[in-house]
Amino acid sequence: MNFELIPVLSGILIGTVVSLSSSRRSLAIGSVLTVLCGSLATFMSGEYELSWGYLLVDIAQSLGAAFAALVVVRLLRRSRTVS
Repeated sequence: MNFELIPVLSGILIGTVVSLSSSRRSLAIGSVLTVLCGSLATFMSGEYELSWGYLLVDIAQSLGAAFAALVVVRLLRRSRTVS
């Protein structure tokens, strides 16, 4: 199984859900969830045995994907309301 997809796909899912929510608390919860998903991917793949730097890479992938999804969904929602 390719564990490199886990942080990216989970980040996209989390970013989409957070962008559809109007609560400020959801942004904080989404941030924590992306860190957890990135950490989970590192531990599931066993990369932490090689270097703990992989933990930072997987967390960054998850956060980046979540942020990108959040921006895209908000832009799409905004363009629909303007039209």
